[in-house]
Amino acid sequence: MYKEDYYKILEIPRNASQDEIQMAYRRLVKEYHPDKKGGDSVRMKEINEAYETLKSSDKRLRYDLLNPVEEEEEINLEGLEEPAVFEPIPQEALRMGIGFDVHPLVSYRKLFLGGVEISHAYGLAAHSDGDVVLHALCDALLGAIGEDDIGHHFPDTNLEHKDASSVLFLQQVSEILQKRGYRPSNVDMVILAEKPKLSPYFPKMKEKIGKILEIPEDRVGIKATTTQGLGYIGKKEGLAAYAIATVLPTRRR
Repeated sequence: MYKEDYYKILEIPRNASQDEIQMAYRRLVKEYHPDKKGGDSVRMKEINEAYETLKSSDKRLRYDLLNPVEEEEEINLEGLEEPAVFEPIPQEALRMGIGFDVHPLVSYRKLFLGGVEISHAYGLAAHSDGDVVLHALCDALLGAIGEDDIGHHFPDTNLEHKDASSVLFLQQVSEILQKRGYRPSNVDMVILAEKPKLSPYFPKMKEKIGKILEIPEDRVGIKATTTQGLGYIGKKEGLAAYAIATVLPTRRR
């Protein structure tokens, strides 16, 4: 039997999803981290212990089995005018967007895809670093909330964007979503490239994108395919990427 109620420590209900557990942990870290003014190292130790148990499905199941909810601890809602009822997110609240980007390959630039530098003799010609994966993803996220595309938000006429990392674009798009009251739910991308072989880089791409969007890596899909020698992709003249994204509201609308 555990001594502490880990759900109370993280300030979440027992039926909280893994996403809600992660979001609660991040919020508490910002509030109690010892390096910050007013931090609490003892409280932070409890938070870390609770999170390490509840973030793992296996550990959480064992914890729940050893700490069943006792009947006398249940809240009696009888007599309340408006009992607390969990309201599932309406289906229409889920929003989806799609994005596409393509750039030509040139010999004088480095290749960046998914926020990761790729070892290759060619890179992508563009005003920024030409990362077609993140460009497509930005457009998918912006499209999901009805915003204009990245060409509007990050025009190639702005010298500040010259050779800029597309990671910065994705970070700013994430902030736009937050201001509009939305958060990414999951994203999926397909890269069209004859060469190089990209699968060894997928773990780093998923980690990078997951951290920026603050979603688990299992909600980030990345895959690559060739065009069997057909078209500009098959002739190794350029690279392209498709992306799709779903977003959910962060507050009741």
